[in-house]
Amino acid sequence: MMTSYENGGKDYKELVAKRCRQYINLKINPDEALQCAIALGKRSFAFAVLLDRIEPNAVKGR
Repeated sequence: MMTSYENGGKDYKELVAKRCRQYINLKINPDEALQCAIALGKRSFAFAVLLDRIEPNAVKGR
């Protein structure tokens, strides 16, 4: 994670979110990570890191 901060001139939140996503892709399924984040109440993390996985996993309302 700390190596992400060395790239000056970029928003640190974007850099950390990108690095977290790389780590998630290596270790677990992103869909499972999304379910865990939502279950733990970490919706801001889900929107920052797993935004592309939200729509396919969303329950469609009436």
